[in-house]
Amino acid sequence: MNKGKHLQLLLALAYYGSIIAESSPAIRILGLFDTENWEWGEELFTTTMQMINDPTNGWHDELSMNTSFIEYDVRNSACDGSTASKEYWAHRTENGGVPQHGLMGCRCSSSSISSARVASLEGVPQV
Repeated sequence: MNKGKHLQLLLALAYYGSIIAESSPAIRILGLFDTENWEWGEELFTTTMQMINDPTNGWHDELSMNTSFIEYDVRNSACDGSTASKEYWAHRTENGGVPQHGLMGCRCSSSSISSARVASLEGVPQV
């Protein structure tokens, strides 16, 4: 999958979050990546979230139509299914047991499959 397609999917996830967040002040998206071996993954994700959150930069400003703000965090999946699931659940627990609106990641199949299974139990889409 090319980088353009990833961006489209991330924007779709943000838009989906903005629809379900009409009763919530923020859209919550978790990025799960192998932060040890994919050096620029966290920076790419963080920069994209910052650009989406800026309603005046002309970059997909229509996503702010519900005046929602994207809260995001990045966790290390370590390209390991067990670690990815634990990190997803730890993040959820630290946020008062509230599930995310969306999950981005993981880059490696084992961690992507594992985190998708856990997230799907709560109806959280993964890109």
